[in-house]
Amino acid sequence: MSEHSYSRTDVIVIGAGVAGLSAACSLREAGLDVLVLEARDRIGGRILTLREGATRPVELGAEFLHTAQNPLLEIFEDAGTATVGVGGTRTLPEGFDAQLAATLDSLAAPDRAQPASNYLAAISSEDDRALMTEAFEAQTGRESLRRTSAADAIKELHLELEHGEFMSTYNSRVPEGLDLITTFLAEDLPLQISTRVERIVRTDNGVSVIASAGGAVQIFDASRVVVTLPLGVLKNNDVQFEPPLPDDKVQAIHETISLDIVKVLFVFDGDVWPLDEEFKHTDDDIVSALWHSTYGGAPGGETVVVAWAVGDEARQLMSLRAPDVLPEMLGRVRKHLGNTALNPTFATYHSWLSDPYARGAYSHLPPGASPDARLRLAQAIDGRVFWAGEATAEWRPRTVHGAYLSGMRAAAEILAEEPARLVSN
Repeated sequence: MSEHSYSRTDVIVIGAGVAGLSAACSLREAGLDVLVLEARDRIGGRILTLREGATRPVELGAEFLHTAQNPLLEIFEDAGTATVGVGGTRTLPEGFDAQLAATLDSLAAPDRAQPASNYLAAISSEDDRALMTEAFEAQTGRESLRRTSAADAIKELHLELEHGEFMSTYNSRVPEGLDLITTFLAEDLPLQISTRVERIVRTDNGVSVIASAGGAVQIFDASRVVVTLPLGVLKNNDVQFEPPLPDDKVQAIHETISLDIVKVLFVFDGDVWPLDEEFKHTDDDIVSALWHSTYGGAPGGETVVVAWAVGDEARQLMSLRAPDVLPEMLGRVRKHLGNTALNPTFATYHSWLSDPYARGAYSHLPPGASPDARLRLAQAIDGRVFWAGEATAEWRPRTVHGAYLSGMRAAAEILAEEPARLVSN
């Protein structure tokens, strides 16, 4: 392999997902020279919008903008791109927040090692147990309660009460494709795709990032680096750090897990959704939930059905041979929709665990994880290596806008450094 050096810049951002692009935009607006490096041949990270197979864009990765307070709604509005409210995945009763606040105040705090399922079982009052069960189940996109940290679940409930909104109660779609958010953020940013970072070296003058691209080794030097690598990539040591990461950072990486998620899409002719609800939670052993992407203003003549598997269900599904995944899931969809004659015009799926640049979907804190693990994941090293990504987000992890806010936070940390130290030599 040939080797050459890239001219020095102020900040290198590793990863062109929403977190990396958010950080790069904020830094560039502040007047810093920024370069974004992305291993894939596309931007977007775990946003993956398909524009073939259906009459509208469909999402194999992140799909919804959660909550009415989502800051990305304003970006789409400013860009003149429509978003459509599609309701929530759960409906909470009136007065739920006040009841929850009072119940949380009355209950003992969970132990760090306590699963959410065990925490619920230990609640003596049936009414309190029922309320807490409903609250835990309203937390979108978690593992099973036996694999969920009770301390982290309750911490999230307190934050939701503080902000006045529960994530599962309101969602929006972007009919033109969620990947437009990365298009907007990436506009005019210096960005290099198909560039796989292999090492990040802290030096006396800042950092050196060693990457491979097109069969060549490239060296990029900067004063700072923002690392937005997915948690699964960090856990697999796909990128080497020199000197090694501090023990506390390594511990936080290994305490936090990446959820196993498989998303399966079927496109059917006509309106084939017979259920009253738009989103169905199931007790199926390989299907966690079903929903459809028909909404006000959507193109007619077809129904896009999503079969979603998370945690145990995803692992069970991925134990099948690859050629058997779609037929098996089609059989389950037919059963849940009560129509054995359903035949799709298009079908596909994506396993984020099998994606070498993700190695899992979004992050999750299991029993035994420290409640401050995300805070430690976000902590900068030596004022040179900064961190962003949904796994580092204290507020709204597991979401696109949590990733977006984490990028803004990392940029703010860099900008708070002494200005003289940010000037490239």
